[in-house]
Amino acid sequence: MWWGVPVVPLACTGMGWFAVCALSRNMLLLFLLIPVYLLMRLIVRNDDQKFRLLYLKARFRVGVRNTSFWGAHAFNPIVFKKRKTQ
Repeated sequence: MWWGVPVVPLACTGMGWFAVCALSRNMLLLFLLIPVYLLMRLIVRNDDQKFRLLYLKARFRVGVRNTSFWGAHAFNPIVFKKRKTQ
């Protein structure tokens, strides 16, 4: 952790924000990184793995194809393949 925020989310946010500032050629946008940092620190105040949990939640919500079939998310370790027709 650096300054109370996990390294990976802090680095990803910082690099992404710097890229936006460089592409827009407005370095004053870097000052908006301060409230983002404070928000990140507020998120991990009670649980330092909160960003990992949020990532897993987003990963399991996006790209689920069987929601319309079951009416809910269903996960299982079986790989479904198309059967060969005889």
